[in-house]
Amino acid sequence: MEQESYYNQGLEKAKAGDYQAAVNHFSRALQEDPEFAEAHYRRGLALFDLGDRQGAIADYTSAIEIQPSLIAAHFGRSLVRLGIKDIQGSIEDAKQAISIDSSYVSAYRLLGKAYEQINHIATAIGYHEQAATLYLQQQDEINCRRCLESIKQLKTLLPPSAEDFFTQIVQKVKAGEYPKALADLNFLIQTDPKNAKAYCMRGVVLCRLGNQREAIQDLNLAIDFDPDDPEVRMSRAMIRAEIGDPQGAVDDFSQLLQDTPKWVEAYVGRGLAHSKLGDYRQSIEDFSRAISLKSDDPNLYGDRAVARQKFGDFQGSIADYQQAVNMWLDRGNWTSYQQGLEQIKNLRIALQKQQQQQSQETARAFQTTQFLEFFPSIEVQNQLLSLVGGNLEIAQRLIDIARQDYPDMTEEWYWKKVIFDLEGDRN
Repeated sequence: MEQESYYNQGLEKAKAGDYQAAVNHFSRALQEDPEFAEAHYRRGLALFDLGDRQGAIADYTSAIEIQPSLIAAHFGRSLVRLGIKDIQGSIEDAKQAISIDSSYVSAYRLLGKAYEQINHIATAIGYHEQAATLYLQQQDEINCRRCLESIKQLKTLLPPSAEDFFTQIVQKVKAGEYPKALADLNFLIQTDPKNAKAYCMRGVVLCRLGNQREAIQDLNLAIDFDPDDPEVRMSRAMIRAEIGDPQGAVDDFSQLLQDTPKWVEAYVGRGLAHSKLGDYRQSIEDFSRAISLKSDDPNLYGDRAVARQKFGDFQGSIADYQQAVNMWLDRGNWTSYQQGLEQIKNLRIALQKQQQQQSQETARAFQTTQFLEFFPSIEVQNQLLSLVGGNLEIAQRLIDIARQDYPDMTEEWYWKKVIFDLEGDRN
């Protein structure tokens, strides 16, 4: 058939790069058979290579009208439309190609590029990912890598997600950039008015900036929006302790520990709050519970050592510091190690003074006891002194005589013997 001959000659000319001759041969084939869909498609390709984009679109359209399932014509028209910035038309053609053959990988990649043009970055990434998967299945490593590279570049254009944005805020807070963090949190809350974590973090930032009243208001709102989030209640507890409400902090920590009884940080926070209240016994108990849950943390022993020192248990404090410095030494934490040794040194001095004071108090108590045991009752002493006219020297001389005459008797016996003798003489 003549149209077949012209068509084949057109293919040869196109292969040789003589696109104008190819166009002529495809045109003669179409003169013989205007319904020759492949000839329309091939002439469209040649016209595209010659820069005649509108002519290419016309031929691709004719091919599609004649043969709607001609996937290459849909893809070709999609490609040309992308080139002339008819993005919506390009997307429609590429999607039509995929509807005909869901494994037509080039259409996925073209959709990725089309969505890039209209700045739908997330959608573009999705289509590039699908293309990369298909290329991988086809063992086309080169095109797979090209898709992955496009994905990598596109991800840099994505605006940060709420989670990423919040992570950036946390980093600013840790760096002490409170005004910048506050501005970001205000924006986040404006866009998401019920974001409990944002209110919670803003409460922390406001507290750092000295606005304690609004800080607590934000933390209360955070709990209202998400009462089951333990991190929110933990933050309010810590802020309460920081702004001088240790009892409120204890209440929050206690509520947390009812729901999460193995939360070490909650025991530590409550222990510190109890210390601020002067309840060192309860503070020591909380630190002990924390240690029972995390016995390899030297800082917990350090915290309990401080509470024991304030409680007056210097020996217990020294023991805790010794445990802590051994751990700090094993971990190469030289600063904490040196500080711990200095605390032990000071505590030993304090312990020595405490023991000396206790010894002195014990001696005084013993002397008082001896005095009370040595002398008879006040009534007996007054009775004897009244008999000798209040002359203590005479009374003592008479007692010494009685002691010589009657050895190994109690002191009160001697006083009563002298009284008996003096009263007898008077009679």
